[in-house]
Formats: sequence, C-alpha cells, structure tokens
Amino acid sequence: MVRAVRAVRLLLALLVLPGMEELINAALLSIPRVGSAAYIAACVYLIAAIWGVQFFKGVLHYRCATAGIEELTYGHARALKGSSALIAAGVQNPQAAYDTGVFCYNDASVCQADTSCFYFEENPAADTTSFDSVLESFFPLSTTIVLDSWSQPMYTLMAAYSPWAWAFFAPLAAFGGFLILQLFLAVISETFISLEEARKEKLAMEEAEERKKRRA
Repeated sequence: MVRAVRAVRLLLALLVLPGMEELINAALLSIPRVGSAAYIAACVYLIAAIWGVQFFKGVLHYRCATAGIEELTYGHARALKGSSALIAAGVQNPQAAYDTGVFCYNDASVCQADTSCFYFEENPAADTTSFDSVLESFFPLSTTIVLDSWSQPMYTLMAAYSPWAWAFFAPLAAFGGFLILQLFLAVISETFISLEEARKEKLAMEEAEERKKRRA
C-alpha cells in the first residue's frame, strides 16, 4: 500500500517538464466550465435513456429458443428436469444453451419449426445491450456517444425491433461523438490558450519594466 502511494510521487516529476505546469493549471481552471459541459452531456444521456426505454424496453428478451426451454424456470434459480446437468456443469445461465439468437419480438413466425419464441432472462451480449431501465441503457448509450462499437447495439435493435432503429442511434452518435466530446476539448483548449496569452502578456510587461530600469 505504501509503495502504491509512493508511486503517485512520479506525477510530481512531470512538473519539471516544459509547459507541464501550465497544462495542469489549465486543466484545474477549466473544471468549472467542464462542469457545464458535463451537465449538457448528462441531459443528453438522460433524454436518450428515457427515449430508449420507451421504444426498446423488453424487446431484446424475445428470441427463438430450441425445444426444452420450457423445462427451465424463468429465474433458473432451481433445477427442473433437463436443466440439472447444465447447472451441475457450472453454467451460470442455463437458458443460454437454448438461445438461437434470432429475435422474434415483432413476429414469432420467424422461428423455425423446431424452435419457439421465448422470453429470455438475459439480454444479448451478456446482458450488456439493454434498454430495460434508464440505468441499464447507459452502457449502450455510452458506446454510441464515444463512437466505440456504437453500431453493434444499433444493428441489434434493427434486427429485433425495426430497421428504423438507426434513426435513434445515428443522430445520437453524430451529436454526442462530434459535438459533446468536442465541447469538452474546446473548453480545456480555450482555457489553456487564455493562460498562455496571459503568460505572454505578463512576460512582455516584465520585459518592458526591465527595459525601463535599464534606461533609468
């Protein structure tokens, strides 16, 4: 623990680098304005999350399942006939063994003859792609706003809900990825430029004072 704390002292060594002190001061002075940008981002997150829950809640749970899924309980907390072997083998989600990955929320007829439309406990991608609540929707929204594999939840919902699901994600990616993130960078950059200009003005004044003293 002590060594871990001592490792923080390496940050102090950064101060000896040219311009590093100005950069740190710019970061600290930009915190109030970054807070305003964070407030805008939080509002965008919240509005998008509410819309996502309204449109897509529960949609991703409905997928085609192979025969035998009826033998499992919805909570799969206790083993029924057919599921005891899976649980004994250490399978955390026995329902996953019956999941075909084919979405059937809008049309159960898409399931083949040997499968049926079933409400699975978990959402796709290990339950990470979910719009069941405002809190759960923050992960897929975050991947969209930071443009990190943002198309994966979009294509998933296009297959599960409607091809028009892109109309929810594309503007969010454009607005979030190219505006909100740039807003944070602009705030920090403007603060750094202001500090740099103030430093140059101070240096110019000191040089002017020095010249006056020499003339006197």
